[in-house]
Amino acid sequence: MNHSNEKEIEIQEKVIDPVIEERKRQEAQALITAVQSGLTNTLRQKVAKILNKYPEARKSDITLQIKFWEEFHGHTSKKVDLKKMYEYERLSSLVRARAKIQNEYKLFLSDERTRKIRREREEIEKEAALLDKPTVPIMHLYADETGKDSEYIIIGSVWALDDRHNGLLNHELIEWTKKAKEENIRFPDEFHFKNLNNKNRDELRLYKDFFKVLLDNSAMVSFRAIAVNKSKLSNTYR
Repeated sequence: MNHSNEKEIEIQEKVIDPVIEERKRQEAQALITAVQSGLTNTLRQKVAKILNKYPEARKSDITLQIKFWEEFHGHTSKKVDLKKMYEYERLSSLVRARAKIQNEYKLFLSDERTRKIRREREEIEKEAALLDKPTVPIMHLYADETGKDSEYIIIGSVWALDDRHNGLLNHELIEWTKKAKEENIRFPDEFHFKNLNNKNRDELRLYKDFFKVLLDNSAMVSFRAIAVNKSKLSNTYR
């Protein structure tokens, strides 16, 4: 796919809602009117006044903060009293108001270089937020059925509650398998209780040890089973 096609798809994906755009236009016009009238009733109106009065504040949030403090908090010193920090408007609030005015209303814009730097910074912050987002926990499920020739069919299952515990359980089973093989104990391909020979002590011990490993790790696994009367099922579910 060439770059022109990629741009066409990107443009098509950005569906413009005329209702939202009209609302933004009206809010922007109302903000302009408020600035022209000298209204400073809201934080957004105050920030707009600073951006209009001090063009240098349009490209520097620190400058915006300083000018805001001077204009609306009467700050005159070159230093800031730590106690006053609790009273003065916070930078995060000023940045949100400035971003809405510039990004949504397209008013009091900074120069192109500043806008580019801010866009790149926002992309980096978005990527960092995604990387920092907690991963979805992974649960492992092992299930099998029994009773195919019986009135009831039973599906039994073992649930490893997260990926780390599943790895620990697998490790314990592998170590147990190695130890059993070192003692020349033959492993069946599958564990079937109907084939268990109670007279064969090694085989009986193998079954018991297998379940002991699971039970020793019962804090990290869960056991579930469901039984269904096959005669109650319709042909659709058989």
